[in-house]
Amino acid sequence: MTEHEIRKNYAFLYNMLTARGEVELAEKFMQALVAADIAEFFRLEMTYLQAVLANNITTRIIEDGYIAYLAIDSFLAYPVPQNEERQIFAFYEEIRDFGHLIIDLRFNGGGAPSWFYRTILEPNIDRSFVMEGFAFFPYGVYTAEYSDISYGTPLNAVAGSLRSMDNYRRDVTNILEVYDLPDLNLFDMERMDYGFRTQTTINPRAHYPRFSLEPTFQGNIWFLTDSHMGSAAEISTWAARETGFATLVGEVTGGNYGGARTVITLPNSGIAFMMDLFYVTDRYGRPFEAGTIPHIFNMDGMDALETVLTLIAVGEY
Repeated sequence: MTEHEIRKNYAFLYNMLTARGEVELAEKFMQALVAADIAEFFRLEMTYLQAVLANNITTRIIEDGYIAYLAIDSFLAYPVPQNEERQIFAFYEEIRDFGHLIIDLRFNGGGAPSWFYRTILEPNIDRSFVMEGFAFFPYGVYTAEYSDISYGTPLNAVAGSLRSMDNYRRDVTNILEVYDLPDLNLFDMERMDYGFRTQTTINPRAHYPRFSLEPTFQGNIWFLTDSHMGSAAEISTWAARETGFATLVGEVTGGNYGGARTVITLPNSGIAFMMDLFYVTDRYGRPFEAGTIPHIFNMDGMDALETVLTLIAVGEY
């Protein structure tokens, strides 16, 4: 692969780092990739992750008494660190009577979906939500072994909070005959053999420090999105849209979610790589890999935060 091809294929990494102000680190990453110095690449990655996790939560008041901002850059730490959870809930108490809360996960590459549910969604809803979808897969050695264990009993978890509603593998043709999936890519289904229905249930949590079903924040909630968001950040965006919890503003998210993962070792070379086991979709058949579409796209020449602040200023919400 040429240097041009490497820089093109890894532009997302370079752009994400530079957007965070890590210009020098971004260039070092690219130099390591061009030189095929994998050891240096992973050393830089650990340096970056340590820096992110050390300053993972950003809270600030954009307009006193009116607009608040909360950013979480990573969901990698699991379980949610108690000090960060306390920081978030203390911020909710501080801004309880504000008109707007802006939630920013644009630099979040994922981790544990429970981060979003526990610290953002569950504290700010007053009723339960059930989100449904589908998972498809070609029937091979790895998916067969995993799926027999994973959903042999109804509602067993297949990835985090994503659970199976079926206690058996369903033929793809059966699913297509029974359910209307207008956003499904039928061409992709030619490679799939089986599938099952999925369900995620979200309940309001007993709030800290107030134990009630009253949402912690009751103003307007905005959710910023961009193409860097994937994995658990993708699930968070989907959940925010499905529940109507927030207004999504920005770009289509990056996707990068296929349910449970496994590690496969190639028989001859011994090279190991990680593989998503499923082709996961929402209730309409749109694959999570295609990303989540925001309610409002960025205005010309503006990023998502600038767009939200403009919408608030002109009263369009």
